[in-house]
Amino acid sequence: MNILDASILFTRASNVRMQLDYISGHDSITGDDLRYYNNLIRVIDKIYMSANTREHRQDLQNFILLNGDEIYKKYVELTKSSFTNDTYDDRDRIDFL
Repeated sequence: MNILDASILFTRASNVRMQLDYISGHDSITGDDLRYYNNLIRVIDKIYMSANTREHRQDLQNFILLNGDEIYKKYVELTKSSFTNDTYDDRDRIDFL
């Protein structure tokens, strides 16, 4: 893996970790989901903080491939739920007539 590929991998891992932090700290997350996502945080931290060897980079890439889509879907779901109709005010609406 060249330097550019490794840089992209660590950037993707950082984004996944940020999404996990958001999910873990969200108000609407249930107890079982919270344990699951906190466990994923522990796993990615363990891989991410390990020595920068080919094996650990492969482990990190596998983690992202196996869990990245699921984490992203949950992140988008919770982000969308944060923007409820309660936050929308008719005064903010622009009429195009």
